[in-house]
Amino acid sequence: MKNYLFIVIGLMCAGMFLGCPQPTSTSTYTLTPGTLSSGTMTPATATTVNAGAATTITATANSGYVFSSWSASPAANATFASSTNASTTVVLSGNATITPTFTASVISVTGITITAGTPTGGTITSNVWTPGDSGETLQLTAVIAPSNATNQTITWSSSDTTSYWVTVSSSGLITIPVSATANGQLYTITAKANDGSGITATFNVKIPGGEG
Repeated sequence: MKNYLFIVIGLMCAGMFLGCPQPTSTSTYTLTPGTLSSGTMTPATATTVNAGAATTITATANSGYVFSSWSASPAANATFASSTNASTTVVLSGNATITPTFTASVISVTGITITAGTPTGGTITSNVWTPGDSGETLQLTAVIAPSNATNQTITWSSSDTTSYWVTVSSSGLITIPVSATANGQLYTITAKANDGSGITATFNVKIPGGEG
């Protein structure tokens, strides 16, 4: 009977070590956030992850910045589902430092509105100033939209580039020189955004008719 029990126990042990599935250990790696500027990321501290497992990472830019891309060091130890999405997953094949890159956001000009002050002479009707005499002036003001556009500067110009009967300063002051001739011409004053958006707005000046 004892011999029989020894045989049964022996067979059971052999089955445990030879025939039965044994638990296996899973490799783990450390995901370490890189040095951050202009934003944050999660996980925010060093995190242990399983090899081959997708880990969610999220980058959040500070005000005035936008997320650009993810990078890893060593690069070979990390595979991103998308390196250009602020929220994505990464699979590690070794310890890696994961860093999001942020860049300053650029808000383009989408519109310009020109408003006219009170001229020293003449009348304004439907965005057209008709001066009463030479030597008169009119101050224009340009308002950029949106109000938080990155580049708020503009350039003023006049379509009168030869006779200079209608000039405009860098601050938007229109002047009808004393030497201006009553030629009955319509001139255009343009305010153009300097941010490369190509956005412009215009205002017209109508010189009264007469002998040129």
